[in-house]
Amino acid sequence: MEDNKPLSRRDFLTKGVQLAGSAFMMTSLGSFLTACGNAVTDSSGKVTGLVFQTWTIEAKEVIETQIGQLKKQFPNIDVALEIMSYDDYWKKIPISIAGGAGPDIFIMTRPNFEVFAKAGQALDITKEASASKELQANLAAMNPVFVDSYKYKGKTQGIPFGVDSVVVAVNKTMFQKEGLKPPTEMESTWTWDDLRSNAVKLTKRSGSDTTQYGYNIPTNRNPIFEYIWSNGGDIFNADGECVWASKEGLEAMTFLTDMMLKDKVSPTPTFAKSQKSDDLFLSGKIAMMHVGNGTIPKFRGIKDFEWDLVEIPLSPKTKKRVVSTNVLGYIVGPNAKAKPEIMHFLEQLTSQESQKVYADKGVFIPTRKDAQDPYFADPVPKNLKSFQRALAYAKPMILSEYVPYTDVVRVITNYTEQIFGGSMDVVKGWTAAQDELNKIYKENKAKG
Repeated sequence: MEDNKPLSRRDFLTKGVQLAGSAFMMTSLGSFLTACGNAVTDSSGKVTGLVFQTWTIEAKEVIETQIGQLKKQFPNIDVALEIMSYDDYWKKIPISIAGGAGPDIFIMTRPNFEVFAKAGQALDITKEASASKELQANLAAMNPVFVDSYKYKGKTQGIPFGVDSVVVAVNKTMFQKEGLKPPTEMESTWTWDDLRSNAVKLTKRSGSDTTQYGYNIPTNRNPIFEYIWSNGGDIFNADGECVWASKEGLEAMTFLTDMMLKDKVSPTPTFAKSQKSDDLFLSGKIAMMHVGNGTIPKFRGIKDFEWDLVEIPLSPKTKKRVVSTNVLGYIVGPNAKAKPEIMHFLEQLTSQESQKVYADKGVFIPTRKDAQDPYFADPVPKNLKSFQRALAYAKPMILSEYVPYTDVVRVITNYTEQIFGGSMDVVKGWTAAQDELNKIYKENKAKG
């Protein structure tokens, strides 16, 4: 899934096969459940089944296992798992909810949460969550930052279950050939300046052609958000207004632009449209690039050179590093009637037993700290746990309730292609990008 969608799956999810069109798959344990989304009841009105919707086909086996765990505790509760295509998912769920139906539980991405919560499409479960000792114990095993990221105006309207992280993939063989100390050997201290210096030295040219790139600067939010946040800036303020063209934000964007246009260490936006950065790294053409943990399974097939991971560099200004994390969460549909059964399911889904299934299968990094270790057990790459360490300074992608994420991605792509392509001044361009988002912000805020 590209980054012009509501969520870039390449930043977070392991690559999986998506279902085409409007078709969906259904896993039914027990009685057949319809796709209307309301809890299923028998003739006496007793709840016998719940509807759980998602787009994550790669998590199908995991969710089926979790449903099986629920059945052991509550044999009379069936759960229908409906897996839609990614595009259909984000189109159909709001429509079905508005029509009085919708799923009992569905999966949410963090950048989209505010918009759903503001529209009343995520049930307030503050009372039920607070009353559940089991759920509270499960949430206590998670980073409170991730738990709080699914609160809207102080109310619990989602329960987190999975996170992602960002680090830098490094072609160590390139460093060795040039006699350079790889950043993996100075992980705790390396800075933007170290990255830039190495990127320049590792970029190779033959005439007018670049045969090897020192670094990759894409035209999407990763690593732009990382650079702005690490430098002390922000993307949106607490009111939902875009503020990324602050002094700190412009410093970060200028740094990236200078590496692109002055140092010429990265594939250009035009070239990147014909060659994916992942493929360039796989073929030994890029020395360093920011990656999400979902990319790593693809890189494990590398045989021609030595590679590893390293935490992102520190901002020279703040001496800090911040990475984005797209916290995935469970949302209870606002039309759901079977609250006791849903709470039992949420208790099971957030248990250590259930969370470890995600880690065992390598699908998502669980939000529970005590369930994460199996995800990082693979010996390749050696520094895989850099992702886990980065979670300590990860910032959930809390954006704006007034600006849809699709607009954020569209504006980033449009302006960075021009800025990094050299046709637009970085200060004027990034400020204009901020102004465009704030026009949307003002229009939507005025609507209430």
